[in-house]
Amino acid sequence: MHFQLPPNEHIKLVHLISGRICDVVLDIRRKSSTYGKFFSIELEGSSKRSLYIGKGLAHGFLSLAENSVVEYHTSSLHNPTSDFGIHFDSFGFNWNTLHPIVSLRDKNFLYFKHFESPF
Repeated sequence: MHFQLPPNEHIKLVHLISGRICDVVLDIRRKSSTYGKFFSIELEGSSKRSLYIGKGLAHGFLSLAENSVVEYHTSSLHNPTSDFGIHFDSFGFNWNTLHPIVSLRDKNFLYFKHFESPF
């Protein structure tokens, strides 16, 4: 689950060029009534729908098709020193896959229970 730390946090607009994904958003805003809660939505390249993801929300997705191409628009530039994440399998979401392909970087993210939110 990806996001950027303050002061480089950003808003994302996500949509698909092609394919299909399960997109997941986790609330990491400490004072939010939905802190630690998440939602998911399926996006398809053919639907023309986009997903707005505000500041203080972590984001991840699972590709559901071979040809999935995801495009992001962000309100600020990527800053490698502010790049952060939460382990995808640590906050209760059922990804409904037995053998996910996960990058080494993402495998090493903190578990949600050890995460102290700056938001």
